Amino acid sequence: MLVSLYVTCYGIYELRLFLGDADPADPVIDAASALQSTLVDRLTASGSVPALLVLVALLSGAALLVRNRHKARK
Repeated sequence: MLVSLYVTCYGIYELRLFLGDADPADPVIDAASALQSTLVDRLTASGSVPALLVLVALLSGAALLVRNRHKARK
């Protein structure tokens, strides 16, 4: 839900810039850009192994959840 709100906000921001009646400085876009930069810096500093471990853990959890729901329906 939060991502769709951001995408909508960014789309409106882009339209305002395209139509020429907007200041490029937008607090929501600036905050999202700062968050993205922080995440990239932390991921770069920690390397790919922790990110891959988190991905494997999330996928394993999702697989277990699907399997358990499938068993419960039988």
